[in-house]
Amino acid sequence: MSRHPLIGLLAFLALCTMDARSEPPPQRKGESEIGHLVPVAPYPNERHRAYITACHGILRIADLETTELFVAQKHGTAVMVRRPSFQPEECLALKEKSKDREYEIIHRRAGRNVWYAIENEGEKGINEIPVSETIRRLDKDRAVRIYALWARMLRRVRYPEEGPRAGCPDDGETIEFRYTWKGMYGETCSPSQGSPKMMADLGNALILYCLAPDNQLKKTLELVDKKCDDLERLLNSGDGAKNE
Repeated sequence: MSRHPLIGLLAFLALCTMDARSEPPPQRKGESEIGHLVPVAPYPNERHRAYITACHGILRIADLETTELFVAQKHGTAVMVRRPSFQPEECLALKEKSKDREYEIIHRRAGRNVWYAIENEGEKGINEIPVSETIRRLDKDRAVRIYALWARMLRRVRYPEEGPRAGCPDDGETIEFRYTWKGMYGETCSPSQGSPKMMADLGNALILYCLAPDNQLKKTLELVDKKCDDLERLLNSGDGAKNE
């Protein structure tokens, strides 16, 4: 059966159009690909609240975030708190020294898992947990860059549709990010991709730098720079970056 020549022409043009659209142009990454931190639970159950209070007390988080009275600060203190299910809890802080405008990386690690100390020995177990501390200076340029990333990530905190703990395994590791000087808090659970994973990687790189021997400082600083680059690149690729 013969076809009208106009129909054949239209079909040919449609095929050409489909071929031209077979490879869509590159697009900016969406929110779901970039990821985000979730809010810290404001009303945890009594058992969990007691654990968080004990964990923060042992690591002396309030001490890290305390600022000197009547001394102006430009950046304050940015903190990461790691709460593994089985290993000892630890924290990392980037702290501004008000008097001389220098910056320090402070790492503290509990001598044993706080959760199990409470479960097995109660208050007595908490009081007997030793805490190690390491302090190392950080140059101003890197410090300011890290403060900016901390603030940028925490401004993106929001609830996911599935709920804050969606996808978090029972034995997952919770990582809390704090910027009390700006009143911002957020957390993630066992991140495996996106900006939460990169934020955790940056914090872990800072821990490596703080604990590194002198002959490894250059190498660990290069790692810190790379983690900053990776996170900045991802955030800049997102549509939401324009509105931050």
